[in-house]
Amino acid sequence: MPLEDRRVKLNYFDQFFLTLMKLKLNVRLQDLAYRFEIALSIASKYFSFWIHSLFACLVPALIRWPKRENLRTTLPLCFRDKFGKCNCIIDCFEIFIDRPIQLKERASTYSNYKSHNTVKYLIGIAPQGYISFISRGYGGRSSDKFIVQESGFLENVEFGDLVLADRGFSMHEAVGL
Repeated sequence: MPLEDRRVKLNYFDQFFLTLMKLKLNVRLQDLAYRFEIALSIASKYFSFWIHSLFACLVPALIRWPKRENLRTTLPLCFRDKFGKCNCIIDCFEIFIDRPIQLKERASTYSNYKSHNTVKYLIGIAPQGYISFISRGYGGRSSDKFIVQESGFLENVEFGDLVLADRGFSMHEAVGL
């Protein structure tokens, strides 16, 4: 179907359905644009709009830092002996993205570790298994230490708390301050 004959607008349900299909099936936006008979740029705009909307609505409602008392009383038995003061387990993860057109964005998102352009997030998980913190996205070139310091994660940690992380995190100086 020629581009000029494609519909330009979808109703909200179809826009949301397009977003859910992208998230669940991880199909290319070009495929979704063809299926919904819209231009690729329109499909991209719908996907971006709904991802930002979902983030704005769901993250504040679902991801909350737990109270210390609740953590201590519901701490799993396997943590109580050695990690009784543990309130969070952190790690950074990277998501592949398309190569940005702008040179500055391309340089800031290129990850030497993954040899690809990525966006990096810091995630904190309580010992009970639920997500208690997630940062905004940072370019793949950002170090884990930088993300921990800039994301607001340290504002949640109190004196005496134990935060578990892998060897990639050298946070002793930052946490001590």
